[in-house]
Amino acid sequence: MRNDQSQNSDFQIIMTLGMNIKGIDCCGNHILFYNGKFAQVYQVNQETGPQLLGNFEAHSNVAALTQDSVVLSSENKLEVFSYQGELKHTILMTESEGEVISIDARDRYMAMVTSKNMIKIFDISRRQYK
Repeated sequence: MRNDQSQNSDFQIIMTLGMNIKGIDCCGNHILFYNGKFAQVYQVNQETGPQLLGNFEAHSNVAALTQDSVVLSSENKLEVFSYQGELKHTILMTESEGEVISIDARDRYMAMVTSKNMIKIFDISRRQYK
């Protein structure tokens, strides 16, 4: 829908979700909303508006969206899901690395920060993140 009220935006989409939002991430024309219990992934198109691609349980307060996956932090691991919520693979963390407190994905890399001040960078252009 066109936003005639703002000179800084070509269009805006107003969405009503069936959950409170604790976090959001965007990648391309996809948006991830999560609240520590559930995650919802939408594809946004200017002509057709938002389309729900996935709605699944996600017990995590830390998440990131990549070109084809949702990455969630859970206890001492990162879990990589499809947009529909199917578990693709798990990356185990050691106790000495600490708990994941932040994740950010851009292009072919993903950075992760832990509670023990450790930063890990992954190449996510491969099937298995390395």
